[in-house]
Amino acid sequence: MKNILLLGHQTLTTKTSPNPSISVSNTMKKVSVYSDTLENVIQRLEEAIEVNYLAPDNPEQGYPYAAGYSRAAMQGVVEALRPYLKQ
Repeated sequence: MKNILLLGHQTLTTKTSPNPSISVSNTMKKVSVYSDTLENVIQRLEEAIEVNYLAPDNPEQGYPYAAGYSRAAMQGVVEALRPYLKQ
């Protein structure tokens, strides 16, 4: 488990990756994340969820668009959070 300390004295606990090809330390580490970064990440994920939810009702874009949108959102989240693990 990793603990990530969020500004405002909140703690987010995440599990380490079960994928053996990804090197993850088992030591506990606290990471401070700016609240605007966290809000941006949450907003991107919520928008991707909404696009996926509406995909069946959108014949012009549908699931291919939703899959691409979600992939881009997830890549953006990784890019936004990865620097905090390098600190």
